[in-house]
Amino acid sequence: MAQEKMDDWMQEAKDLAKAERELKIEHWVYISFEIRNPDRSREVLHTIDIPRDILDRWRWLINWRKAKLICKYPRKNIDLLFCYYDKRTGLHTGFDFILGKVASAKA
Repeated sequence: MAQEKMDDWMQEAKDLAKAERELKIEHWVYISFEIRNPDRSREVLHTIDIPRDILDRWRWLINWRKAKLICKYPRKNIDLLFCYYDKRTGLHTGFDFILGKVASAKA
């Protein structure tokens, strides 16, 4: 029974990947390093825009940049925000966003 559920999940994942290829979805990630001010406003210190498939290989760069900003602003809390989107359309990707719903429906 557990094997059947795993097989069904794997098939759904393959169908979703096929639908994303057919829709020509380009997965990118926008990374923002921010400081939250006392008046609840945000100050963006640095941004990185990279393809999602190289995110794991560039994790060292993200950690290095955060460490550099922590040294530059030692008394402030540096927040990392990740925004996953499709480069071609500019729409957010994920299960709760319209592009993810379209790909899931097509799968």
